[in-house]
Amino acid sequence: MATETAGDSSDEDDDVPRTQRQAMKRELPWRTIPEADVPAFATAIQSEWNEWCKWSSCKAVVGSKVSKDLILPSRVCYRWKPTPNTGGYKAKARIAIQGFRDPHLPLLTRDAPVLSRNGMMTILQWSASFGTKLYNADAKSAFLQGLPDDERPAKIYMRPPKDKISLLGVPDWNLDILYELIAPVYGAANAPRRWYGRFRGVVESKGWKDPCLFLWKATWKEDGQDVSRVVALLGVHVDDIMVTALPDWEKDTVDPLRTAFEWGGAWEEDNFVFAGRKITKLPDGGYMLDQQHYVKEVTATKAQKEVVPLKGNPTLMSEFRSGIGSLQWLAGTTRPDIAADVSLLQKSMDDLTSDDLNEINKVLRYVKVT
Repeated sequence: MATETAGDSSDEDDDVPRTQRQAMKRELPWRTIPEADVPAFATAIQSEWNEWCKWSSCKAVVGSKVSKDLILPSRVCYRWKPTPNTGGYKAKARIAIQGFRDPHLPLLTRDAPVLSRNGMMTILQWSASFGTKLYNADAKSAFLQGLPDDERPAKIYMRPPKDKISLLGVPDWNLDILYELIAPVYGAANAPRRWYGRFRGVVESKGWKDPCLFLWKATWKEDGQDVSRVVALLGVHVDDIMVTALPDWEKDTVDPLRTAFEWGGAWEEDNFVFAGRKITKLPDGGYMLDQQHYVKEVTATKAQKEVVPLKGNPTLMSEFRSGIGSLQWLAGTTRPDIAADVSLLQKSMDDLTSDDLNEINKVLRYVKVT
């Protein structure tokens, strides 16, 4: 794979800014993709387009007059996706429209609840207390599985991507063609909500209650009295689910979920990454949470020898914001030991200097070695 330069190095002497290296991990500009890797990404875009067609997300419109306000440009996001089972990477392509240009933006329902930290901890504690199995799965092309896009006053359209790789993967896009969008797609502001609506509707129809930490309550007789207890818990974070149930209730609660949606791969059990946390079941039945996989990818920047103010220096200020953002995420998730350092680094923009940027690098090094 010809993308090792996309930010794997943690060398402080590397002149590539941290912000650029972090961005390259999220997405590869198509012009930077080496020719040797182009076939892999062309195949990836073919696979992505097949998903769009399978879920009937759009239909071709040729020769029809459409108002320019209703036509949204689109592009393809390319990246290398880690494959945990092999330790390697695979080419990934995602078609996304420019949703910020949506003429109906103020009219769309866009809120989409996700599992809170307390909700996640409740599931983990319940599973540890009752010694149950903990399952994880992620929905494949989740937004394309969402409810139809039926809350608009008029139809909207997509102009397909035109970069070299996308045209290689889908030759039809070379034509002067538009696509009427039928279902919410990636980039659409209401896509997360429409997916959540479908997910909630399906799981509630199967007996789950109380989003976004869904519970399954069962009632039975004990000593002639009705007893009602929680026998299963389910959490959803966008397209990621975490579910657990008492052994005698897995067939009624967990198994129906396996066929209710299309999943991205085999369900994982007891050891997996959920919402940025690595969850590992311990021999005593408890769970350990860590972010070693994330820490490994966060890079330090070149040390600043001269003390200079960050205000007025966009490059250094961008590096500071990138670094402090990473540390805030860690401190509030799995690393409370750095909370004091992170708090002290929260200063007025006028007071920030290159010494503060160097301090961020010191904390990052500490996090990496601990």
